[in-house]
This record gives sequence, C-alpha cells and structure tokens, in this order.
Amino acid sequence: MIETGGCAQSGTKPIEHCPTKFRFNVEDVESTATSLRERGVDVEVLHYSWGTIAEFCDPDGNRCALRSVRGFGS
Repeated sequence: MIETGGCAQSGTKPIEHCPTKFRFNVEDVESTATSLRERGVDVEVLHYSWGTIAEFCDPDGNRCALRSVRGFGS
C-alpha cells in the first residue's frame, strides 16, 4: 500500500530522503532493463563480482532496482 501525502521529486531521491529501495527479482536483468528503457525509464545496469543489478527510480523519485534470481536462489 502506498499512502498519500509523500514528497514527490523529479529524478532520484537521495538516500537521506528515501532510505528504502524497492527490489524486484527477475530472471534476466539485462532484458528487463531493456524492456523498461523501451517504456521511457532511465535504467543503469551495474555489474559486480557477485551479480548484476539495474537501478532506476519511479515517477516520484523513489529508488528501485532489479536483481537476477540466477545463482541466488529464489
């Protein structure tokens, strides 16, 4: 549930204003990021030794991310 009365912001809110991040586990980070880009979402894919994530924000500036479920279990 999302309550009304929050503070929207264009661009990504700094962690001080939004200490949470919505994370979505997906089968394929790259293809899901491509799908979001095709819908106009600015997505940054980041590669680490432990896996790949993609970061973006929702229309109110809340931080969101994708993470592959491969190799991590469900």
